Amino acid sequence: MNGQELVQEIVPQESQAKEYKEPLAEKSVGSYESAEEGLRLLLERLPEYFTGRAERDDIETLVFCLRHLYTCIDTLSQHTLPRLTRATGEQKQAATSIVAYRHAVWVQLQAMLLLLERIESHCHLLLSTVVSVLGVLDTTEDGAFSTETHVGTEQWQRAYEVLSAALRAWQGQHKTTLCFHTTFARVVGAASAESLAQMDTALTLLFDGANAIFGDIIPDVQLVAQGDDEVVATLLFDLMQQNDLLLIQIGKLIEPLQQLIKQYVVTE
Repeated sequence: MNGQELVQEIVPQESQAKEYKEPLAEKSVGSYESAEEGLRLLLERLPEYFTGRAERDDIETLVFCLRHLYTCIDTLSQHTLPRLTRATGEQKQAATSIVAYRHAVWVQLQAMLLLLERIESHCHLLLSTVVSVLGVLDTTEDGAFSTETHVGTEQWQRAYEVLSAALRAWQGQHKTTLCFHTTFARVVGAASAESLAQMDTALTLLFDGANAIFGDIIPDVQLVAQGDDEVVATLLFDLMQQNDLLLIQIGKLIEPLQQLIKQYVVTE
């Protein structure tokens, strides 16, 4: 398998992702795409506040990181972990050879590793950008919004409901996916079993942190009054804190995941 084929196998194509997500959308308020649109609306006022104060590249990067961080975590919850759960269950089927089983699990573990590394890179970029944006609060006059807040409007309420439904789906899906300690303890042995339990805890905390960012901090931007740098600074510090917590959890996931992947390499 060459590099291009591996990437195609590991990274879900857009059409495949939509095919998998459509049944979930029927059970919640709005679809994956409308949740993205809802997030876009909720993010509008943050760059407005810094227009003319922060560098344009920093403003665009801030929004870029938040949108892509959301997309990656949504993919982890709704696509990658469920696929890994299904792959680890295929060994129970008599028609599945041990080689095919090991390869299927290896592919999904690789997919998870690739996605976590992508989330990690977005978190690092988000951290440096927030630090840069925070710096303008002390050196420029209080910011102002070019538009009125959307809070209380039907448009904002719909956006918040759709995004909230997507966040609830993360928590619901996480309860149905595999437990790393239960699934892989026999594979890695007793010496490494503790790291698997830490992976389960880290995943839970990862989703908790993401929910805090997209369910609390981002919607609270809508409540900021004109020229209230103190509140904006508080929200940005909260964002940095949650972002740091995401990085900590990712660090606890990547190393044991790399070791686990080695256990599923198929040798001829």
